Amino acid sequence: MKKLISIGTSASKGLGLHLYNRENITNTPYDFVTTDEEYYFNLNNSYSGLLSNQLGYSLEHIDIGYNCSFFDEIDALINKLNTDTTIKIVILQLSNLHRDFFIYQNKSYKLDFESYEGLLKSKEELIKDKDENFIKELNEDLELFLLNEAVWRSKQITKMLLKIEQLRVKLEQLNIVFKILVYFDDWKLAFDYFSRNRLICRIHINENTTYELLYDFVQKEKLRVMDDIPHCTDGHPNFQAHKIIANELYNNIKVNPLYTTI
Repeated sequence: MKKLISIGTSASKGLGLHLYNRENITNTPYDFVTTDEEYYFNLNNSYSGLLSNQLGYSLEHIDIGYNCSFFDEIDALINKLNTDTTIKIVILQLSNLHRDFFIYQNKSYKLDFESYEGLLKSKEELIKDKDENFIKELNEDLELFLLNEAVWRSKQITKMLLKIEQLRVKLEQLNIVFKILVYFDDWKLAFDYFSRNRLICRIHINENTTYELLYDFVQKEKLRVMDDIPHCTDGHPNFQAHKIIANELYNNIKVNPLYTTI
Protein backbone atom coordinates (compact mmCIF):
# COMPACT_ATOMS: atom_id res chain seq x y z
CA MET A 1 0.00 0.00 0.00
CA LYS A 2 1.24 3.48 -0.84
CA LYS A 3 2.36 5.47 2.15
CA LEU A 4 2.06 9.10 3.30
CA ILE A 5 4.66 10.30 5.79
CA SER A 6 3.82 13.19 8.12
CA ILE A 7 6.47 15.13 10.04
CA GLY A 8 5.64 17.97 12.37
CA THR A 9 4.72 19.21 15.78
CA SER A 10 1.49 18.80 17.75
CA ALA A 11 -0.87 20.11 15.07
CA SER A 12 0.20 17.38 12.63
CA LYS A 13 -0.89 14.78 15.20
CA GLY A 14 -4.24 16.46 15.97
CA LEU A 15 -3.33 17.31 19.55
CA GLY A 16 -6.21 18.97 21.38
CA LEU A 17 -9.01 17.08 19.65
CA HIS A 18 -9.24 14.65 22.57
CA LEU A 19 -10.39 17.55 24.75
CA TYR A 20 -13.85 17.44 23.15
CA ASN A 21 -14.42 14.02 24.72
CA ARG A 22 -13.10 15.19 28.08
CA GLU A 23 -15.58 18.08 28.12
CA ASN A 24 -18.30 15.68 29.22
CA ILE A 25 -16.20 13.91 31.86
CA THR A 26 -16.13 15.57 35.27
CA ASN A 27 -12.82 16.20 37.02
CA THR A 28 -10.84 15.46 33.87
CA PRO A 29 -8.12 18.04 33.17
CA TYR A 30 -7.78 19.90 29.89
CA ASP A 31 -4.20 18.78 29.42
CA PHE A 32 -2.16 17.13 26.70
CA VAL A 33 -1.21 13.92 28.47
CA THR A 34 -3.13 11.47 26.30
CA THR A 35 -4.02 7.82 26.61
CA ASP A 36 -3.23 5.53 23.67
CA GLU A 37 -6.88 5.70 22.68
CA GLU A 38 -6.82 9.50 22.72
CA TYR A 39 -3.54 9.60 20.77
CA TYR A 40 -4.98 7.55 17.91
CA PHE A 41 -8.27 9.46 18.04
CA ASN A 42 -6.30 12.68 17.56
CA LEU A 43 -4.16 11.21 14.78
CA ASN A 44 -7.10 9.76 12.86
CA ASN A 45 -8.92 13.12 12.96
CA SER A 46 -5.86 15.22 12.19
CA TYR A 47 -5.24 16.61 8.71
CA SER A 48 -2.60 13.85 8.34
CA GLY A 49 -5.12 11.10 9.05
CA LEU A 50 -7.89 12.67 7.00
CA LEU A 51 -5.60 13.23 4.01
CA SER A 52 -4.31 9.65 4.04
CA ASN A 53 -7.92 8.43 3.99
CA GLN A 54 -8.82 10.73 1.10
CA LEU A 55 -5.86 9.46 -0.91
CA GLY A 56 -6.31 5.83 0.09
CA TYR A 57 -2.77 5.76 1.53
CA SER A 58 -1.52 4.37 4.80
CA LEU A 59 -0.23 6.98 7.26
CA GLU A 60 3.05 6.87 9.07
CA HIS A 61 4.21 9.59 11.44
CA ILE A 62 7.92 10.06 12.00
CA ASP A 63 7.92 10.12 15.78
CA ILE A 64 11.21 9.08 17.37
CA GLY A 65 10.58 10.46 20.85
CA TYR A 66 9.26 13.54 22.62
CA ASN A 67 12.67 15.21 22.87
CA CYS A 68 13.82 14.42 19.36
CA SER A 69 14.97 17.37 17.30
CA PHE A 70 13.85 18.58 13.88
CA PHE A 71 17.14 17.41 12.37
CA ASP A 72 16.72 13.99 14.02
CA GLU A 73 13.30 13.60 12.36
CA ILE A 74 14.64 14.61 8.95
CA ASP A 75 17.57 12.23 9.27
CA ALA A 76 15.24 9.41 10.36
CA LEU A 77 13.06 10.00 7.29
CA ILE A 78 16.04 10.14 4.91
CA ASN A 79 17.28 6.84 6.32
CA LYS A 80 13.82 5.34 5.91
CA LEU A 81 13.66 6.48 2.29
CA ASN A 82 16.70 4.35 1.54
CA THR A 83 14.74 1.15 2.24
CA ASP A 84 11.01 1.93 2.03
CA THR A 85 9.84 2.24 -1.58
CA THR A 86 6.17 2.58 -0.62
CA ILE A 87 6.59 6.21 0.50
CA LYS A 88 4.98 8.46 -2.11
CA ILE A 89 4.04 11.66 -0.28
CA VAL A 90 5.73 13.62 2.54
CA ILE A 91 4.03 16.43 4.47
CA LEU A 92 6.22 18.64 6.67
CA GLN A 93 4.63 21.01 9.20
CA LEU A 94 6.91 23.76 10.49
CA SER A 95 6.38 25.43 13.86
CA ASN A 96 8.62 28.06 15.48
CA LEU A 97 12.32 28.53 14.92
CA HIS A 98 13.48 28.36 18.52
CA ARG A 99 11.87 24.93 18.99
CA ASP A 100 15.25 23.62 17.82
CA PHE A 101 17.35 26.48 19.08
CA PHE A 102 20.97 25.48 18.58
CA ILE A 103 22.40 23.98 15.41
CA TYR A 104 25.90 22.56 15.54
CA GLN A 105 27.66 20.30 13.04
CA ASN A 106 24.45 19.31 11.26
CA LYS A 107 22.57 18.49 14.46
CA SER A 108 19.94 20.57 16.24
CA TYR A 109 19.45 20.84 20.00
CA LYS A 110 16.54 21.95 22.14
CA LEU A 111 16.39 24.42 25.02
CA ASP A 112 13.45 25.09 27.34
CA PHE A 113 12.23 28.66 26.85
CA GLU A 114 9.09 28.25 28.96
CA SER A 115 10.82 29.85 31.96
CA TYR A 116 14.17 31.32 32.95
CA GLU A 117 14.74 28.43 35.34
CA GLY A 118 13.86 25.94 32.62
CA LEU A 119 16.29 27.60 30.22
CA LEU A 120 19.15 27.41 32.71
CA LYS A 121 18.41 23.79 33.56
CA SER A 122 18.09 22.68 29.93
CA LYS A 123 21.29 24.50 29.02
CA GLU A 124 23.13 22.84 31.89
CA GLU A 125 21.93 19.43 30.73
CA LEU A 126 22.83 20.18 27.12
CA ILE A 127 26.45 21.19 27.71
CA LYS A 128 27.31 18.12 29.77
CA ASP A 129 30.26 16.33 28.15
CA LYS A 130 30.35 18.85 25.28
CA ASP A 131 33.59 20.38 24.03
CA GLU A 132 34.64 24.01 24.45
CA ASN A 133 33.72 25.00 20.91
CA PHE A 134 30.18 23.64 21.29
CA ILE A 135 29.68 25.66 24.49
CA LYS A 136 31.24 28.77 22.97
CA GLU A 137 28.95 28.71 19.93
CA LEU A 138 25.89 27.98 22.07
CA ASN A 139 26.64 31.00 24.27
CA GLU A 140 27.16 33.16 21.18
CA ASP A 141 23.80 32.06 19.77
CA LEU A 142 22.02 32.75 23.07
CA GLU A 143 23.60 36.20 23.28
CA LEU A 144 22.60 37.00 19.70
CA PHE A 145 19.05 35.78 20.33
CA LEU A 146 18.70 38.03 23.38
CA LEU A 147 20.34 41.10 21.86
CA ASN A 148 19.12 40.96 18.27
CA GLU A 149 16.48 38.32 17.63
CA ALA A 150 15.93 39.44 14.02
CA VAL A 151 19.55 38.70 13.12
CA TRP A 152 19.37 35.39 14.98
CA ARG A 153 16.24 34.42 13.02
CA SER A 154 17.92 35.17 9.71
CA LYS A 155 20.91 33.05 10.69
CA GLN A 156 18.68 30.24 11.94
CA ILE A 157 16.54 30.21 8.80
CA THR A 158 19.64 29.74 6.66
CA LYS A 159 20.71 26.70 8.69
CA MET A 160 17.22 25.18 8.74
CA LEU A 161 16.74 25.61 5.00
CA LEU A 162 19.95 23.73 4.32
CA LYS A 163 18.43 20.74 6.11
CA ILE A 164 15.08 21.11 4.33
CA GLU A 165 16.90 21.38 1.01
CA GLN A 166 18.75 18.14 1.78
CA LEU A 167 15.37 16.46 2.22
CA ARG A 168 13.82 18.15 -0.82
CA VAL A 169 16.63 16.98 -3.11
CA LYS A 170 16.34 13.42 -1.81
CA LEU A 171 12.57 13.40 -2.35
CA GLU A 172 12.93 14.87 -5.83
CA GLN A 173 15.40 12.14 -6.78
CA LEU A 174 12.87 9.53 -5.67
CA ASN A 175 9.87 11.25 -7.35
CA ILE A 176 8.09 11.74 -4.02
CA VAL A 177 5.55 14.56 -3.59
CA PHE A 178 6.69 17.03 -0.92
CA LYS A 179 4.46 19.68 0.67
CA ILE A 180 5.05 22.08 3.55
CA LEU A 181 2.61 23.68 6.00
CA VAL A 182 3.82 26.69 8.00
CA TYR A 183 2.30 27.48 11.38
CA PHE A 184 4.02 30.65 12.61
CA ASP A 185 5.53 33.70 10.93
CA ASP A 186 9.01 32.72 12.14
CA TRP A 187 9.42 31.25 8.64
CA LYS A 188 8.50 34.38 6.66
CA LEU A 189 12.09 34.79 5.46
CA ALA A 190 11.87 31.33 3.88
CA PHE A 191 8.74 31.92 1.83
CA ASP A 192 10.63 32.80 -1.34
CA TYR A 193 12.37 29.43 -1.13
CA PHE A 194 9.10 27.62 -0.41
CA SER A 195 7.31 29.33 -3.31
CA ARG A 196 10.20 28.93 -5.76
CA ASN A 197 10.21 25.19 -5.15
CA ARG A 198 6.40 24.95 -5.05
CA LEU A 199 6.47 23.47 -1.57
CA ILE A 200 4.09 25.57 0.50
CA CYS A 201 0.43 24.69 0.83
CA ARG A 202 -1.73 27.76 1.43
CA ILE A 203 -5.25 27.70 2.85
CA HIS A 204 -7.81 29.18 0.44
CA ILE A 205 -11.07 30.19 2.13
CA ASN A 206 -12.56 32.09 -0.80
CA GLU A 207 -11.37 34.18 -3.74
CA ASN A 208 -10.50 37.04 -1.40
CA THR A 209 -9.03 35.17 1.55
CA THR A 210 -5.91 33.00 1.53
CA TYR A 211 -3.73 32.15 4.49
CA GLU A 212 -0.04 31.29 4.35
CA LEU A 213 0.18 30.63 8.08
CA LEU A 214 -1.91 28.06 9.94
CA TYR A 215 -1.81 30.27 13.03
CA ASP A 216 -3.53 33.13 11.19
CA PHE A 217 -6.02 30.72 9.62
CA VAL A 218 -7.27 29.15 12.86
CA GLN A 219 -7.20 32.41 14.81
CA LYS A 220 -8.98 34.68 12.34
CA GLU A 221 -11.50 32.04 11.24
CA LYS A 222 -12.11 31.03 14.89
CA LEU A 223 -11.24 27.41 14.20
CA ARG A 224 -9.39 26.62 17.42
CA VAL A 225 -10.37 24.12 20.10
CA MET A 226 -10.87 27.06 22.47
CA ASP A 227 -13.43 28.54 20.08
CA ASP A 228 -15.65 25.49 20.62
CA ILE A 229 -15.14 24.50 24.26
CA PRO A 230 -16.02 26.99 27.02
CA HIS A 231 -13.31 27.63 29.62
CA CYS A 232 -10.69 25.93 27.43
CA THR A 233 -7.60 27.88 26.40
CA ASP A 234 -6.21 25.47 23.82
CA GLY A 235 -5.28 27.15 20.55
CA HIS A 236 -4.77 24.01 18.47
CA PRO A 237 -6.85 23.57 15.27
CA ASN A 238 -10.34 22.15 15.80
CA PHE A 239 -12.03 19.39 13.78
CA GLN A 240 -13.22 21.75 11.06
CA ALA A 241 -9.77 23.30 10.67
CA HIS A 242 -8.19 19.87 10.18
CA LYS A 243 -10.78 19.03 7.52
CA ILE A 244 -10.06 22.26 5.63
CA ILE A 245 -6.29 21.73 5.83
CA ALA A 246 -6.64 18.14 4.62
CA ASN A 247 -8.78 19.27 1.67
CA GLU A 248 -6.28 21.97 0.72
CA LEU A 249 -3.44 19.46 0.81
CA TYR A 250 -5.49 16.99 -1.21
CA ASN A 251 -6.28 19.54 -3.92
CA ASN A 252 -2.67 20.73 -3.94
CA ILE A 253 -1.31 17.22 -4.31
CA LYS A 254 -3.79 16.15 -7.01
CA VAL A 255 -2.58 18.88 -9.38
CA ASN A 256 1.08 18.09 -8.75
CA PRO A 257 2.53 16.53 -11.94
CA LEU A 258 4.39 13.98 -9.83
CA TYR A 259 1.14 12.64 -8.39
CA THR A 260 0.11 11.06 -11.69
CA THR A 261 3.36 9.09 -11.82
CA ILE A 262 3.29 7.50 -8.34
